[in-house]
Amino acid sequence: MHRSALVFDDPVSSLDHRWRGQVAKRLVEEAENRQVIVFTHDLVFVNDLNDHATKTGRPVRLTTLSRAAAGAGMVADGLPWKAQSVEDRIDKLEKAARAAKLLHDNNQEDEYAVEVAKLSTTRCAPHGSAAWRTSLSSALFNATGTTSTPRT
Repeated sequence: MHRSALVFDDPVSSLDHRWRGQVAKRLVEEAENRQVIVFTHDLVFVNDLNDHATKTGRPVRLTTLSRAAAGAGMVADGLPWKAQSVEDRIDKLEKAARAAKLLHDNNQEDEYAVEVAKLSTTRCAPHGSAAWRTSLSSALFNATGTTSTPRT
């Protein structure tokens, strides 16, 4: 049996939802024997992989590679902003606001100005509308009796 790592780049880009689920399940099964690395833009497939891994108790590490003002190849733990739950987004925004307030309260005006600029331009402005859309979608879907919350 081979124990080398498997690396996939968008393994389901041309498959329909039935095959995507099967591929996700098979990759999670293979992860029992070796490391499986998947690069994808498909957040639904990421959720499928994560769901299968959770059901089987296999550990998962989610890492996001993105492009930002500092350049390409920015690495962050977890899902990209648009794939995070509303609760996680709100939590991150509240923590950032508390950190900025602490700087203000400690009369660290220069650091405070930098954090407020980051909060308003990189955390809130580009993500605010996505957070509201997801919140509204969650409220609408839950209100109509749908059992699953849409993931964006």
